[in-house]
Amino acid sequence: MLEKPLERLLFACRWLLAPLYLGLSLALLVLGIKFFQEAFHVIAEVTSLGEAEALTPAVARPTEDHMRQADAGTSPRGAILRPA
Repeated sequence: MLEKPLERLLFACRWLLAPLYLGLSLALLVLGIKFFQEAFHVIAEVTSLGEAEALTPAVARPTEDHMRQADAGTSPRGAILRPA
């Protein structure tokens, strides 16, 4: 007796979630586009680096000058992580 109306109500409520799913899908699409834009920029930058420029950040300890540039936001390669 109560089963059929309850089933109909639950089945009709699925449309309440449709806008949520649409919004989540669009947000995922935007995030995917931004990811591939950033990946393209990183790949383009890495391929333009010379051998010394590519290895130096990986093996060199940041100097005080680098840390000042990172704090000021003027570092040419972005933020430099401070050593622990």
